[in-house]
Amino acid sequence: MQNVQLAAWDTGVGMQWSTGRITMEEPTYQLLGIDASQEYIIGFFYTGYPADISEPKRQPAGEFIRWVA
Repeated sequence: MQNVQLAAWDTGVGMQWSTGRITMEEPTYQLLGIDASQEYIIGFFYTGYPADISEPKRQPAGEFIRWVA
């Protein structure tokens, strides 16, 4: 799932993985044409083009990783 998200981001598509009650509701299975006795949904990718891309707030790894020989 992470690799799919990274590949999407590389093309400018934002993506969020989500699970929850919707993955267990019968109307979801009916809408998607899935036979709940044969398959089950583990989650959804919500995708789209972000309106704003903010700068990362994470500290660069090189600033806190120390290699010990």
